[in-house]
Amino acid sequence: MGRGFLVRRLQPTELGLLTQIDMGYTVDTGYQVAVMGDPTRYVFTLTRQQFTESFSREYDWNWELDESVREHAQAGLVFIAESGGQVLGMVEGDMQENGAMQVFSLYVGRQYRGQGIGTALLQALEQVAIDLDARALALETQVSNGPAIDFYIAQGFQVVGLHFKYYSNSDLEHGETAVFLHRDLD
Repeated sequence: MGRGFLVRRLQPTELGLLTQIDMGYTVDTGYQVAVMGDPTRYVFTLTRQQFTESFSREYDWNWELDESVREHAQAGLVFIAESGGQVLGMVEGDMQENGAMQVFSLYVGRQYRGQGIGTALLQALEQVAIDLDARALALETQVSNGPAIDFYIAQGFQVVGLHFKYYSNSDLEHGETAVFLHRDLD
């Protein structure tokens, strides 16, 4: 323990605990994507930007009905951070056929960010990935979530791709682009 919280595997029967996490975010910075080029050459840029208005996203779903997270918990690929009976954050992984461990979900409760919880959760999943001989950790997030991108880069991830049509139509309306990040495991 020592950090004020404990990281442990989430059991499939405990999925309801995940509803304790306030997964939403409000940010003032993100990234803007630009594409330049012609049919013979394209250049994509990802530029950090200060928003003129804060951007907010809220999440509300029933984890107990999510078969994917249940399967990942059964496989031992879901970890939670908790303290005093309160769940502070979670990470969910999925071993891919290409040998990478996909960080499927990583959420730290709004009020607990900046305390090392995300780092500890990633470390727990990374250890499992190493034990499974994964070659890398891979993940995706939105360009609107600048602090998350900055966090992943600070954790050694590198931007490896963009996907302009990855999200739903409502996300496309406000210019969301998926950013894919990757970190090799030694």
